Amino acid sequence: MSEEEQFEIFTEDGVSLGTAPRSRVHAEGLWHKSAQVFLFDSVGRLYLQRRVENKDVCPGLWDQSAAEHLKPGESWAAGALRGLAEELGITGIQLKPLGEPFAGRLDQVELGVHDHELQQAFTGIWDGPVRCDPEEVAIGTVVEMSFRLVHEAAGIPLGLHQGNLGRMASSRECSYDTGGATTRDHDVELANRQFSR
Repeated sequence: MSEEEQFEIFTEDGVSLGTAPRSRVHAEGLWHKSAQVFLFDSVGRLYLQRRVENKDVCPGLWDQSAAEHLKPGESWAAGALRGLAEELGITGIQLKPLGEPFAGRLDQVELGVHDHELQQAFTGIWDGPVRCDPEEVAIGTVVEMSFRLVHEAAGIPLGLHQGNLGRMASSRECSYDTGGATTRDHDVELANRQFSR
């Protein structure tokens, strides 16, 4: 049996407190870091993935392009690039930070999950092949998006860094509490394009 994944844990203000196993981090709501990637193609469609059913957090729900818990000592940018490589088979891409790091809470009491993350979002453009890891991603797609509250970030119209918008494309909502900020004003249409596995 392999040793359980260890996360670096923090105060809500980002002060490192050491490490703890993943199960304890999510059970007790210990703050840890993650990187989220919102990946677009050159015509502005957003890549989304549906999480596999055996995930402890938001199983079977739509998510942003890639998301990765950081390894102890890993930078947000390195974690974002690792997530793209591991989940979607994408390497050699340049990412831009999207806004500033923020604290997000997701409490799924029915699953015993308290996912409290210090998050940094990134954006990038990719027109190359996407190959989903079937251990991580059930299916992938691209979506056409329009938002009432839109701002410019990295030259792409986005309204995403306030939380995990991709999960809201599911009929089962799974969104982060971001201290009153909202991404609920949206209109998402799924396109008829899916990633290869």
